[in-house]
Amino acid sequence: MTEGAVMSGAGGILGLWLASAGVRALIHAYPGSIPRTSELGVDLPVVLVALGLSSATALLFGFVSLGRGRASSMAAALKEGTRGASAHYARRGLVIAQVAFAVMLVIGAGLLVQTVYNLTRMDADLTGRDW
Repeated sequence: MTEGAVMSGAGGILGLWLASAGVRALIHAYPGSIPRTSELGVDLPVVLVALGLSSATALLFGFVSLGRGRASSMAAALKEGTRGASAHYARRGLVIAQVAFAVMLVIGAGLLVQTVYNLTRMDADLTGRDW
């Protein structure tokens, strides 16, 4: 359970740091085109949501691993042999799904960055055109 708490806490802190760095980079990249840049930042509700999600993740996975540890001992798992093959395939499927979702998110983020870049290069002067 301690390992899950440390991992989720580190993930929450890293996420908050990335959010803060992302906001600073956005302000630095487009200083004149974003209105009210002085109001942008990572505020208390964002920090509280990140803290709540990190805590909930630590508790959820800590209790799941605690329940699995009590349900079977290491000796019983070794004696089980090939009977645990279905659990192996289930774990393998979950890893494949996780990698697929990660790839999908990276591709989506790349497309979003490309769209923002294309929009900043576009001429927004629409005067004189008949729409």
